[in-house]
Amino acid sequence: MQIKQEAAEEKAALHIPSSVRGDTGKYTITAKNEFGEDSGDFNVVVLDKPAPPTDLAVKDIFADHCTLTWKAPTDDGGAELTGYVIERKEDDDDFWTTLPDVVSNTTHTVKGLKKGKKYKFRVRAENVYGVSDPAETDKSILAKNPYGRHLYAFVKSLSTGIYMVPRNKVVKRCTLR
Repeated sequence: MQIKQEAAEEKAALHIPSSVRGDTGKYTITAKNEFGEDSGDFNVVVLDKPAPPTDLAVKDIFADHCTLTWKAPTDDGGAELTGYVIERKEDDDDFWTTLPDVVSNTTHTVKGLKKGKKYKFRVRAENVYGVSDPAETDKSILAKNPYGRHLYAFVKSLSTGIYMVPRNKVVKRCTLR
């Protein structure tokens, strides 16, 4: 913390021109003159924008949507978080697009992806003092359905009915009536 002190015959002033969140804490000030000395403690609370969210991950990726998860910032800046700002960027684009969604928890489904496009995402925490630096995905994701073109194939057997087969495994037997 950078401190500038001024002293006059009847008063003293302490001026702190700038501070950072880490300067928050308990301080002791001591005044001395020819008649003695006295000390007093005071607390300083520096308020700021939050730290970035942590552990940003992309899950449940499909052709038109995916789900983002993250952890709240380790420092809220001294104020309650008011929400999160989510941005996305296509790999072949230089600009980030802020999603219009109002996000108040640490999981969000991003809709409107285009099949076959690669995306990166970032999330910022927000409080009344500002918006954090971003947490960003390490690598791009490809917007596609997880099982290729078709999720299921239907196989008909004359003797036993119809089977629904995902990826070569029988999961449900349906009978014809």
